[in-house]
Amino acid sequence: EIIRRAIRISKRPATRVHFFAPAIPRRARTHKLVELLMDGKIGFLHIHVAGHDGILGQRFLGGSAIFEIQDQFESEHHTTIHYQPEFGHGTWFVPDRFDSTMRLITRFSGGSL
Repeated sequence: EIIRRAIRISKRPATRVHFFAPAIPRRARTHKLVELLMDGKIGFLHIHVAGHDGILGQRFLGGSAIFEIQDQFESEHHTTIHYQPEFGHGTWFVPDRFDSTMRLITRFSGGSL
């Protein structure tokens, strides 16, 4: 919610936004992030989902199976779902994975690490 509000009030659009194991309601079409995509406030949205997220559960995108949420974004050409079946809620940010996560983010933005 904090990120959504910051993007909404920003004078410049966010080119790329990455959410890792997000606590976004599973039916994201009802979430206010969709408004930001449609209004051009977010250029490209990347949602990273963990296959073994024991924190969020099935009510949220971050805890859902990929087949349960992928169809929600079929018509959203600026949204990509990245699924890591072996990851848990915070796996992207454990010390052994942190550098590869930062490279993943910068790869999509054209930067380098």
